[in-house]
Amino acid sequence: MKNEIIKFYEETGKHYGSYHDHKETCAWAGVVLHFVFCGTVTKIISTDNSTPCVNHIFAMLLAFETACILIYMNAQLKAKDMAAALNAAAMVLQLELLRGNQDETALKEYLNVEESDDLALRASHVLPIKLLRKAKAINAVGRDVQLATKWIALRPPEKRPGGGKFKEVI
Repeated sequence: MKNEIIKFYEETGKHYGSYHDHKETCAWAGVVLHFVFCGTVTKIISTDNSTPCVNHIFAMLLAFETACILIYMNAQLKAKDMAAALNAAAMVLQLELLRGNQDETALKEYLNVEESDDLALRASHVLPIKLLRKAKAINAVGRDVQLATKWIALRPPEKRPGGGKFKEVI
């Protein structure tokens, strides 16, 4: 039974690893789509025979498209982050299984699934509770590190940790 559970977590990690890559590609596609749309609208607006009314309509359309693309990219990046967390959680649990000598009851905890109303993951009702909890913890830690790094980078150099002087790492 232990080998089947290890294989399950290995395949789950691979699945969410490729899903992570797919979501990142989708987010970049949103960036490309935005620039293509901006270029097209700019070309139309810059023609000599366009009227101010047409220019205003295209400017409003561009603002609407920008908002839609930002919402789309935010959703893709959140899904990418969660996929990365699920991939990492699957690897951590797989390593726990490989290192330890679990009895039959402990092994069943690695596959315990509970009905959930959480639609954020779209598949939380088929993922083991242990995997979901570990992924949420990893995602929260990763998000905190990203936010802390961003705030440090936005500070003036003299107020950054170490006075803005970073040591070279060899």
